[in-house]
Amino acid sequence: MISALILVFVTASLIYYLLKPKVPHNFPPGPPNYPIVGGSLCLPKGVTSNDSFHKLEELYGPLTGMYLGNRIAVIINGYDAAKEFYAHDEFQHRPLVFSVSYHWGGRSLGVFFSNGKLWQENRRFALRHLRDFGFGKTSMEGLIHEEAEETIGTIMKEMKKAKDSVIPIQDKFGVSVINILWAIMGGTRYKHDDEEFKKMLNVIQETFRTGSPSGNLVNSYPVLRHFPYFKEQFETLVSGPKAIIKMLETSIEEHKKTRDPSSPRDLIDVYLQAIDESKDGSGTLFFKDQLVQLCEDLFAAGAESTSNSIAFCILHMIRNPECQEKVQKELDAVVGKERLPSFEDKTKLPYTFAVISESFRLSPVAPISVPHMNTEDAKLMGYNIPKETILMVNYPSINLDKKYWEDPQVFRPERFLDESGNFIKAKLDHVHGFGAGKRQCLGEPLARISNFLLVTAVLQRFKFEIAPGQSKPSSDPVDGFTVAPQPFSAKVTSRF
Repeated sequence: MISALILVFVTASLIYYLLKPKVPHNFPPGPPNYPIVGGSLCLPKGVTSNDSFHKLEELYGPLTGMYLGNRIAVIINGYDAAKEFYAHDEFQHRPLVFSVSYHWGGRSLGVFFSNGKLWQENRRFALRHLRDFGFGKTSMEGLIHEEAEETIGTIMKEMKKAKDSVIPIQDKFGVSVINILWAIMGGTRYKHDDEEFKKMLNVIQETFRTGSPSGNLVNSYPVLRHFPYFKEQFETLVSGPKAIIKMLETSIEEHKKTRDPSSPRDLIDVYLQAIDESKDGSGTLFFKDQLVQLCEDLFAAGAESTSNSIAFCILHMIRNPECQEKVQKELDAVVGKERLPSFEDKTKLPYTFAVISESFRLSPVAPISVPHMNTEDAKLMGYNIPKETILMVNYPSINLDKKYWEDPQVFRPERFLDESGNFIKAKLDHVHGFGAGKRQCLGEPLARISNFLLVTAVLQRFKFEIAPGQSKPSSDPVDGFTVAPQPFSAKVTSRF
């Protein structure tokens, strides 16, 4: 009996030793790694992913080395490490992510996860033509103002129906943000009360809540998607992209029937023209599936992140009424009540811009960057980074860095202002959420303009207060691949 137990113990120990992930020489320090799951189970505990990732630098320094499932990975902590990382071209590749490539038979398409010439040419093409259609430019103001008016109208209608004018807030901006994006991409506008579209928006949001910034075991072991629990998790994870892809394919077919090659209306039209022009070549850079995924990248990520950023800002205004009052006094003095705020007003609204920046610093919707990968052995901060390591930047370690930000967990917009009340632009270097370098988020310019104009429009028109009988809404987010505010309501009062 004892011999049998010893044999079992020795066999189990040998299996454990063989399966335990091997840490390379001079690899960054990190949590213990275990067979199958790697080190993700040993990430520091926190209320949310933001909390967990924020603690990594305190425990392990500028780089945290670990395994995520069966993939070796490095989490980059702090401003200095991130700056060095973004400066190295060898770290700007994307890894193959099963849940993303699954829709395309194992191909990495679009602009987020593609690589090489496919990525370079499509990113360059998208940037050039999106700018032609006003993407990220002040010429988009008219469209954004239309959506701001629609959002204001929706809030007004709900106020009239609600007891004490208490209405839910966190879901008020998704349709507007998508309409702004989609006007450039597909030329269509959705009504704010379109129930079918709202259902699809909910599916997208559920997909982002299901994911995890530290990865998903199915991406390491795709066979798990056929087993209980993992099957349901995977189906939820891919349901959002499936719904968007179906909508995009329908729109592309409609564009094919109605487009005029001499007068393109939107990004889909100009991309279809590029497909036609490349048919006499290899057809490997511009093709329909690539168009679908490119639009899906912009559509899903832009809608989720921007709408949640706006909701977080309103949440912080409810939690900090004295800040909201200062913003509204500044808006009244600079803009008045006869017109909507313009992006040109930003330089005359330093406190308002400081509030928006502080909200983004304290409540980034992405706790960690989209994964990068190096295609050859490399060095970072003096450590060895083996070929095909997954690398991700830890945004909270920069946004909440005690070495740079005094009382970083406190909402204090004044930290962005000098003694004369002017905005300190250099402070934004220490607020991360869009990435940097060659892989910087394609939609950042439009996201920033949309955020500013929608936030200022609703704060100009409404006062948001804690609902009677309710406690102050929590600023702790709902977790996921990106994070979102917890559902919250407010008593809304029209200011004019």
